[in-house]
Amino acid sequence: MKKDRRHQLAQNSLAKWLEKNIEAIKPHSSLISRVVIGLLLVVLVFTVWQHFNRGNQAGFSQDLATAILFGVDDPSQLAPMLSKYPTGVEHAQFQILFAEVSLRQAEFQLTTKREEAKENLKNAQESFQTALKWLKSPEFQDRCHWGLARTHEVLAAVQEGNDLEEAQKLYEQLAGNEKSVYYQLAKDRQEILNRSWVPVFLASSQKFQPKDDLLPDFDPTIQPPETSESGALFNELKNLGLENLGIGNDSDDKATENSTENLVMPELELPNHVTDAPPVVSEPEQKTSE
Repeated sequence: MKKDRRHQLAQNSLAKWLEKNIEAIKPHSSLISRVVIGLLLVVLVFTVWQHFNRGNQAGFSQDLATAILFGVDDPSQLAPMLSKYPTGVEHAQFQILFAEVSLRQAEFQLTTKREEAKENLKNAQESFQTALKWLKSPEFQDRCHWGLARTHEVLAAVQEGNDLEEAQKLYEQLAGNEKSVYYQLAKDRQEILNRSWVPVFLASSQKFQPKDDLLPDFDPTIQPPETSESGALFNELKNLGLENLGIGNDSDDKATENSTENLVMPELELPNHVTDAPPVVSEPEQKTSE
């Protein structure tokens, strides 16, 4: 009985507390309902954004892996990816890839197409600087600084300016951090650029003008001549009166082969003192005792 009584009193006190507080809450009921609805909307939007972000991240990982695994030969091949990911970390990572491909292509063009090399180097410099604005992790920061240092170093070989000093500053920055992946590489480049012959070499390289290609551009409309098996080449030689040269005449080749097959090698006669049999050594005669 006492337990039931205590339970009944507890329910009565809870009912009185609720009645009292509900009366106090009624004037603010509309505000409370708006707050609750707003919180529900925030949770819903966050859930949808997270789901979309996961799908976007999966697509980005696949696009980046495809570009790295299959390789990119020309920076223009990455233009669709830069348009697909216009902002954020994804855009910055494709900017790094675009800059590295541009730098690699410029290095191959130094001895053939100087103006295109300069354009690729400027594009690489801008892309590395753009990626630095989006990527804050030390690993990506060092990667961008290393790329900028290499870009300035190559630019110093094609144009006048302070690109060599900029490259040395970036290498010094990387070489000052022993935890950086590019620590030893930066120290090696520092040692090379500090040598006395480097400014002389760069000055002469800036004056270098590549010659025109010795071979003309490939023309797909030009067809190779027909082979001698069809007889076309032999007929042309015959019209010129050169059929006796034996060029392009398969019958002459076959006759030559047949003539060589019937050759008989003469037997070599060895001198009398040269024989195949080993020399015979006579045993010493034994003296008989008388």
